[in-house]
Amino acid sequence: MILEKGQVSFHHCLTIHGSYPNRGEQPRIAFALYLQDYNNRYQVYRNQGKQVHHFLDNMCRKLANGNPDYSDPEIFPTLWSE
Repeated sequence: MILEKGQVSFHHCLTIHGSYPNRGEQPRIAFALYLQDYNNRYQVYRNQGKQVHHFLDNMCRKLANGNPDYSDPEIFPTLWSE
């Protein structure tokens, strides 16, 4: 899909996507929003034996065991609840 200036794309986080180099004078502005359900918890994930981290894992508070706390309201605010 090719987007025009001002358009937006909503897609699954595992969708392969990218963009061409920004050759304009102004910086490109991007906004990413990650949604998770209430029960989502950190899980160790390895790719070819190497542990993979999401950048937000470094920004949120940690649980007593050292794992990222995905309920940290500063990094993962509640957008709506039942």
